[in-house]
Amino acid sequence: MRSPLPKLPTLTALALAVCAASPAAAAASETVAPLPPSNYGVRAACDEPPPGFASCLALQLVPLTQEARRHAHPIGMVRPATRARPAVPSPKTGELGLRPQDLHTAYSLPTSAPSEQTIAIVDAYNDPAAEADLKTYSEELGLPLCTKANGCFSQVSQEAGAPLPFPESVAELEELEESPSPEVREEAEEAAGWGVEITLDIESAHATCQSCHIVLVEAASPATEDLTQAELRAEALGATVISNSWGAAEEAIEATSDQHAPFDDPGVVITASAGDDGFRNWAAPHAFERNITSYPASSPHVVAVGGTRLAPLGLGGTWQGETVWNGSGAGGGGCSVRFTAPAWQQQAADWSSVGCATKRAVADVSADADPYTGFAIYDTDAPGELCETLYSEAEVIHSLPSWCTYGGTSLASPIVASRSRAARAASRSRRKRSTRTSAPHPPASTT
Repeated sequence: MRSPLPKLPTLTALALAVCAASPAAAAASETVAPLPPSNYGVRAACDEPPPGFASCLALQLVPLTQEARRHAHPIGMVRPATRARPAVPSPKTGELGLRPQDLHTAYSLPTSAPSEQTIAIVDAYNDPAAEADLKTYSEELGLPLCTKANGCFSQVSQEAGAPLPFPESVAELEELEESPSPEVREEAEEAAGWGVEITLDIESAHATCQSCHIVLVEAASPATEDLTQAELRAEALGATVISNSWGAAEEAIEATSDQHAPFDDPGVVITASAGDDGFRNWAAPHAFERNITSYPASSPHVVAVGGTRLAPLGLGGTWQGETVWNGSGAGGGGCSVRFTAPAWQQQAADWSSVGCATKRAVADVSADADPYTGFAIYDTDAPGELCETLYSEAEVIHSLPSWCTYGGTSLASPIVASRSRAARAASRSRRKRSTRTSAPHPPASTT
């Protein structure tokens, strides 16, 4: 896995998000605030990919200090100091990350779509526990169940009639993760990373749009040709919105190929994560990974989704402000080297100040992505060291298996996509919009 990312300097104007608003003052004795960021690190679920392959873009918030591992402080929100708390921290009380109600309150979103919508999630490999984990998540947080039995959830491969890809079961994955062969362990770890990505995608999508049907389309591998085939399958299954929380170096993509399906489909809103390493991937840990704009976000036919950092939500989950995400990861974007800017960008009054000349600029719209204001997920196969145990001075006092805190533009993409009305509005308005990014549905106080 990639090591924690360093703290980064300020991003360029291209990556601007909504302006910050100062939180309302509250007496320290009346509230409990999140711990300082220095108590945490950030770890990527997937490694950087070789050419022709994509990486998932989920980032985990990792508690580093004893106080952080206790989960006694909320993540991404302020809570009353006098509020009764369970003896063991719970995802219901915000100590493990943002909850469904926090997203809805922060972004003033309804819990259901105005009409029946189907959101497709395109990822690589198979998550054998996807449906069971979504059921546990929904039961814990009081959401309507979304299962195969009630017709809300389905899980398919990239090819009609083909079996789901590797791994076949959680037991198989666990066995291969202990293999003496480094190559076998590497593939198992890669599949496990994508499994966490799948969990983040479907649980955040269901949390945001609780009436949407979810179709999980699993590519056989992270090869861009397999992911593209999975995209076609999603469209063939009648998805009205498709979310892609992955990205590949666009240099491997021929511009002419993007003029055809699947990404050039006027009948479907397609969102794609813009990346987690800043402008043109310049904050990537290795030099060969930099100077890259992520595809399919760079396609002029999709809604490219960047990342913001929410100010800690106020009491009751009220939106307090939002800034560009920059630090231990950063909202991706930049100027494409493959694709020409669509007319709606080049006709914007401030287009010349963007610095992309005639090339496509990324991103279009942004939502919460910073792991420090991350989202609580339930993932059965998350390794024990990834979902930390709570410690006392001398001994382990309790374990919280399977509950983790995740962010990255992998979170932002399904938030935008699953609000189908907001995503459709973003798609329709692209011809009118400048390149300044915003939250998917910010309060009126956003500047």
